[in-house]
Amino acid sequence: MSTLSETLDEEKELNQHEIAPEDKVPMKEKIGYGLGVVADHHAMVTLAWFALPFFQDTIGLPAKFVGLFMMLAKAWDAINDPLVGGISDNWRSKFGRRRPFILLGAVATGICFPLLWMIPEEASELTQKIYFGATILLFYTFYSVFSVPYESLGSELTPSYKERTNVFAVRAYVQNIFNPGINWYSYLAVAWFGGLLLGIRNFSWFIGLVIIVAGIMPALFCKERYLDIATKQKKVPVLKSLASVLRNGPLMIVIGTMAIYLLAIMSGGQMSYYLNTYYLYNGDQELGLRLGAIDGTFRIPFYILGAYLVQKLTLKYDKHHLMLGSVGMLFLSFFAMYFLITPENPYLFLITRPFLAIAESGFWILIISMKADVCDWDEYVFGRRREGVISATSNWFNKLFMAIALYLGTLILVDLVGYQEDLGAAQPEGVLENMKLAYIALPCTACAIAFLLLLKYPLNHKRLNDIRIELESRRGKVAAEDES
Repeated sequence: MSTLSETLDEEKELNQHEIAPEDKVPMKEKIGYGLGVVADHHAMVTLAWFALPFFQDTIGLPAKFVGLFMMLAKAWDAINDPLVGGISDNWRSKFGRRRPFILLGAVATGICFPLLWMIPEEASELTQKIYFGATILLFYTFYSVFSVPYESLGSELTPSYKERTNVFAVRAYVQNIFNPGINWYSYLAVAWFGGLLLGIRNFSWFIGLVIIVAGIMPALFCKERYLDIATKQKKVPVLKSLASVLRNGPLMIVIGTMAIYLLAIMSGGQMSYYLNTYYLYNGDQELGLRLGAIDGTFRIPFYILGAYLVQKLTLKYDKHHLMLGSVGMLFLSFFAMYFLITPENPYLFLITRPFLAIAESGFWILIISMKADVCDWDEYVFGRRREGVISATSNWFNKLFMAIALYLGTLILVDLVGYQEDLGAAQPEGVLENMKLAYIALPCTACAIAFLLLLKYPLNHKRLNDIRIELESRRGKVAAEDES
């Protein structure tokens, strides 16, 4: 058994080799792909942040109903994803397997987004619930058409182990350059328009436009390098393909890591609005929203720094080891926050944000790059390129856990923490402290579980280099950049 020192030396030796010119992805293509995540986050992050403050705190729908139906909508989304992934894998057209769906899905999602917030405020509660349910299901249907092919495309831009990390690092740069506004939408909705009702409705039209414009960019600028290989494959029914992909052990570790982390972040994230507004600012909604906006904006340069550090460190060290380091740093950052969230100094917890942002940036760049690597392992074992079904399976688990999180967050808030919606900041003694404890305990637990899962991950640079050589001997090389 090799020592840690020998393993690290081997990693450095492997990483000394330059990326082959034919494996490199042009910068305009990386940026075009990165803009897709701007659309994705404007669709999903703003929805998650707007939902409870708008539908519960402003329209007046019960928090449990909003959480339950958001969970059901996510479950509906998870049903659509495997279908879209399978259709996309089997699609044959001169425009590719992914790009037609990305284009259609981005436009439809952007058009649908503003409709969510046009719920008639004077209608009966039953009418409001029906409207909310119908529009949220329609929105998630279109979102699946965009998101699954978009995530699949990222695994097809290059066959290079190292260049994949560069692709997702550039995506992180683009995401953090173009997404700062997301942190301010809720606060500006109140500051500019006098309240969330009119504010969110006005911002929703702008957000819909961003989803459309940014979302179509991967379809216009990116190339499907594996298209020729994939079109020679026989079409396989979706259910049959799904059944075999679940036997992909490395993929299940990657998916489990993402899903557990998302479950905790989204469950706890629903409490951030209440924690800022009622715990830190004694019910002042505008100050609570402003703190959230400042928090998100403050992190941005450190997210970018995290992406830069990942690119530099992967020149020496394997993704797997860097991923373990990112998760450990996340745990320590969340744990430290418990002692720094205090009404006496609401900004004190920002001390942890640089470390959290750097670690979280590394987490997402590396885990998504590892998912792309797993597509090679999948082809090596099962003999097919099926990025669509792999992305759909990943999305399915992620969205299932996110759906559970949307309801779990409200359950923890109301039933475990004991928050009473009609009391605002005047909660019974201990409720707001319990809210803070739950807010910290969820991500700390998730990081511990993710660390243990990642210890079992079997793929590294050397193993994947060997797999690539074997695959190219079986079916030839993928198209070079100027041939795709």
